[in-house]
Amino acid sequence: MESAKYVSRVGALAVALGLGFAVSNSPALADSSDGGGASDSSKSESSNSESSKSASSESETSEKGDAGSGSGGGGAESDDDDGDAENSDEDDTAAEAADELAAEVAEELATEVPEELATEVPEDDNDDAHGAEDEFDAAVEESVELIEDNPAEVELAADGDRVAEAESVDEATVQQPEPVADAVHSAEPGLAAETSESESSARGLQTQPGTFVEVASSALGAAMAPLAAPSAPAAPAPSPALLGILGWIRREIEATYANYSISINGVQLVQNGTAVAISDGFGSIAIAYGENATATAQGWFTRAVVRGDDSTAEAIDGNFNRARVYGDDNAATASGTFSRAIIRGEENTAVADGFSTRSTIVGDLSIASTTGRYTVAAIDGDSNAATAAGVGASVRIVGDGSVADSTGGARALVIGDSNSATAQGDFFTRAVIIGDTNSATAAEGNFNRALIIGDLNLVGAAFGDNNRVVAVGDGNSALARDGDHNTVVVRGNNNGATETPPSLDGVVFAGNGDRNTVRVRGNNSEAKADGDRNYVRVDGIGSVGFASANAKVVIIGDDNLAGAEERSVSYIRGDNSVASAVDDATAVIIGSDNAAEASSRGLAVIVGMNDSATADGTGGAAFVLGDNNSGSTGFGDNLVLLVGDDNTATAIAGGNRNRVLVFGDDNGVLLDSGDHNKVVITGSGNAGRAGDGDHNTVVIRGNDNGERFFGPAAPPNEFVIAGTGDRNTVRIDGDGNIAEATDGHSTVYIRGDDNTVTAGGESSSAAVIVGDDNTAEVAAEEARAVIRVYGNQNEATAAADGDGYATLLLIGDLNEGVVAAAGGRAKVVIIGAGNDGLASSQDGRATTSIVGEDNSVTSLADNDSRATATLWGASSTVTVDASDDAMSRAMLSGDDSTLVVSADFGAHAVGRVVGDLNTGAVDAIDDALGIVEVVGGTSSASTEAYGGSFSRASVYGTSSAVAATNGDAVAVGRDNVASADEGAVVRVFGHDNSGAGYGEDSLVVVIGDGNVANTRVYLTGNRIYVQGDGNTAEISDGDHNTVRVYGDNNLGTARGGDHNTALVYGRQSNAEAGCSFATTDGCDGNTATVRGSQSSAISGGSVGLSVGGDNNTATVRGDRSSATAANGDDNYASVRGDGSDAGTGDDVGSNNTMLTRGDNSSTRRLGPGDDNLAYVSGAESAAQVLGSSNIAVAIGTFSKAESGFDFEDPLNSPDSQYNLAIVVGGQSIASAGPGDGNTAIAVGYDLDAATGPGDGLTVVKLFVDD
Repeated sequence: MESAKYVSRVGALAVALGLGFAVSNSPALADSSDGGGASDSSKSESSNSESSKSASSESETSEKGDAGSGSGGGGAESDDDDGDAENSDEDDTAAEAADELAAEVAEELATEVPEELATEVPEDDNDDAHGAEDEFDAAVEESVELIEDNPAEVELAADGDRVAEAESVDEATVQQPEPVADAVHSAEPGLAAETSESESSARGLQTQPGTFVEVASSALGAAMAPLAAPSAPAAPAPSPALLGILGWIRREIEATYANYSISINGVQLVQNGTAVAISDGFGSIAIAYGENATATAQGWFTRAVVRGDDSTAEAIDGNFNRARVYGDDNAATASGTFSRAIIRGEENTAVADGFSTRSTIVGDLSIASTTGRYTVAAIDGDSNAATAAGVGASVRIVGDGSVADSTGGARALVIGDSNSATAQGDFFTRAVIIGDTNSATAAEGNFNRALIIGDLNLVGAAFGDNNRVVAVGDGNSALARDGDHNTVVVRGNNNGATETPPSLDGVVFAGNGDRNTVRVRGNNSEAKADGDRNYVRVDGIGSVGFASANAKVVIIGDDNLAGAEERSVSYIRGDNSVASAVDDATAVIIGSDNAAEASSRGLAVIVGMNDSATADGTGGAAFVLGDNNSGSTGFGDNLVLLVGDDNTATAIAGGNRNRVLVFGDDNGVLLDSGDHNKVVITGSGNAGRAGDGDHNTVVIRGNDNGERFFGPAAPPNEFVIAGTGDRNTVRIDGDGNIAEATDGHSTVYIRGDDNTVTAGGESSSAAVIVGDDNTAEVAAEEARAVIRVYGNQNEATAAADGDGYATLLLIGDLNEGVVAAAGGRAKVVIIGAGNDGLASSQDGRATTSIVGEDNSVTSLADNDSRATATLWGASSTVTVDASDDAMSRAMLSGDDSTLVVSADFGAHAVGRVVGDLNTGAVDAIDDALGIVEVVGGTSSASTEAYGGSFSRASVYGTSSAVAATNGDAVAVGRDNVASADEGAVVRVFGHDNSGAGYGEDSLVVVIGDGNVANTRVYLTGNRIYVQGDGNTAEISDGDHNTVRVYGDNNLGTARGGDHNTALVYGRQSNAEAGCSFATTDGCDGNTATVRGSQSSAISGGSVGLSVGGDNNTATVRGDRSSATAANGDDNYASVRGDGSDAGTGDDVGSNNTMLTRGDNSSTRRLGPGDDNLAYVSGAESAAQVLGSSNIAVAIGTFSKAESGFDFEDPLNSPDSQYNLAIVVGGQSIASAGPGDGNTAIAVGYDLDAATGPGDGLTVVKLFVDD
């Protein structure tokens, strides 16, 4: 009975801290089912859980000591005084333990229990809870008053439903007070109804959780204070109200938490139902709440918390570990040091083992495991598995049904469902998945990366270092492995995948070596780079690329197949094509439905559709440009070139240096075995054959020469043939042809009707005619004369004498060509109709070439000179001549254009015109070099070079004109004009520009539209840079000047002197440096700079005074501002702001400084004078000086500083000097002068400091105007 008077110190401390419950195994808290009084507390204690029976002996001793120290009035109680004294030390120890546990359990219990209590009662019952609290307080006060009035002992019934009188009370009947529990029940009718359902296994709180915690904490905190003190005196008799409160608290806990267990520092504090909490170690806390819930905390400062049924939380085998479970059927284990295992959900398992490891699960049916140091496994979703082991390893899963693991220092991240991610490595290895049903692996190395964005992808980066795989899309399969620095990037769907989900049967692959790169963009494609330093790129749908042994494959298109091995290259741009390259070969396809194959340093190129090209052999090449062509070469460095449609050419019988050139349609060529054989066809329906020997040649220009038959029953093809031996002479296939060959090494080939050929001489002569009504004459004596005619009604004459070479080739209709060479070489090539060509050489070289209609070209060379002309186009004319060891070259491609190139006396002249309606002219003499280039239309360029100089005029654009005389001028754009003379360089880029430069080391650069930039004549070292539109820049009357203009509609000039600089950055601004007039004072070293719009800067001299100036500087930074530094030397004017100005005026003076800082402000010198300073810092302010050595400073807004004059009559002021006017503030005025040595200072606002006329006067106003 006496032992029921007190509660343990730990339980009291828990209640006092507001934690909301008392120690359930205290003797003062008997179970309501016992039915006994306070005297049966020992029986109640023995009926508690087994964990309560195993409490430490120290706790039992402390409890007995507390009970024995009471003075309740019974004789038995006084007999325990000796026991109280004997256990005083144990009391002190218990008090200290209580204090230590308070700090440990406060945080844990303050968060756990109130949260759990709060979940039992809805939040919207707060108002009723406050009412219950008030009624409860009133009931407690009433019970206390009643018991105090009756000093007789009373005891609290074990079930808490009534309060009975003690045996020592008189037999007189005392009115029994209302039971405390009933008072609490009556405070809330709704809760009272719940109380009546005593059969419920887990009834809710009888009051609001907040009310319950506040009432219990405040009441027990005050009541248990004496018991909590370590050195407290013997406690008085227990208050019946206190016993009622403790009984009520216990009933609430046991009713609400049917399965609840708490153990702290190895002490079992609460044990209800099937929940089990076990703690062992200093600062250990174990809390279990739920049916069959188990919490185990072993080690220093460990925590194990379970809230749910059939769940387990273990913080074991170390110190500072945490294990928390919120949900049912979970298991969380944290072992090691500073490890964490946290679960929120159901049927999960989390294990954290090691140092500072963390396993976290939010969801159901998941497993998270970490081992090692600083590892993390985090899951947010259902049915996932995450494993992290090593040092710094990390796994994070957001989604459902995924598996991820990492080892070493690797990291794995999964965002999505049904994914698998593996990251293994010590350094910077990552596996990242964003999507569903993917698999990413980064393993067996360091610095490997595997990234997926999409669904149904399979990627891997493994077995090496610095491998990277990226898959963006769906259904892709990619792998980088077995090497270092391999990269695979896939963007699209179903690339490298042969089934869904994908497998390794088909994969985008880079590996088995180092530094391979594979990039796929599109769908349903495959790519593989196998070996070292391979590159594969596939852009399209349904394409396959393969590269090995330092090869490169590029596919841009759909349904293509390309492979390359051994330093080879395969390239496809188009659809449905196949390219293969092996052994340092190249295969290129641009078009669709093509096939190209190259090997052994071969080159196969296709541009077109439905073509095939094969190049097999050392250095062999096959070029196919057109549609439905077939070209092949093999067993040597042979060449096949097809330009056109439906052509067939074969050079595979063996040999070297064989050539097939076909320009046209429906042609067939066959090269038999031999070396240096050649077939050239220009036309349609022709058949040519050369071979069975060396140095045989077939050239066809025309149509339907020879006959082509195809098919198994076709008769033998009739080719135009040169072969079956070396240096064959004549072969004729046709009707009405006449051929004559005389005197050695003469060769005639005729394919056609009514042709006439004469070839004769003591040396090699040759005539080849293919066509109708052609006439050719060849005469050679100790020289070679060759004529080739392909077409109708052509005439050709070639003559060579005295080691001369004369060659003429006519291809087309109505052409005429004349070639004469004596001691030199003359060559004419004409391809087209109605063309004229003349080449004449006298101890020199002359070459003429024509391609087109109605054209005329002339080349003349003598005295060891060279003249070359090439013309492609219609109605154009080219004239080239060179004499006296000179060289001229001309090339014209276009219609209705003219080009004239002339070089004399060791000079070089080069002209090139590409386009229509153009004109070009070059004249170079005396070892000079002249160049003309026109690329565009309706443009002209001309240049003159003499005296060993270089001169160039180039146009790239339309409707432009460029001229140069010993200069270098280039114009790029439309409607431009450019000229450069005497060593100047001019560059114009844009439209409607004009640029002119003159003088050695001068430069003009224009970029933009509508600009004008010029340097005048007889100047050197000047520079102009213009970038923008509508600008004007000019340099005149001086050397080494610079003008830079950036922006639109600006003006920049530098003139009248040397080393002047004008800079403009903005719009509608101007900068002028120097003098715009002739002066003997000099106008050098001036600088004018503008950075802004609608502003101006002028430095130098004045037109009105005709006075020059040197080393002046005018600078503007802002809009609508101006700066002037002129009419003297070393003047400086600077503006920073908008709408402001700074100027030295129109009078003469030097060493003046005008500085304006602010908007709408001004600094000025009003008359002649030297060494003045005017400075403004602020808006709407002004500083002005008149005379010499005066200073005016205005700092503020709406202020004015004037030095050296009377502002009311400045023009009549005497010449003043050494005056000082300073304003600091707003709306103030400082005026010093007129006179000498005056000082006016105003500091503040609305001040007026004026000295007036005189000398040595001083006026200072500081903040007040008096």
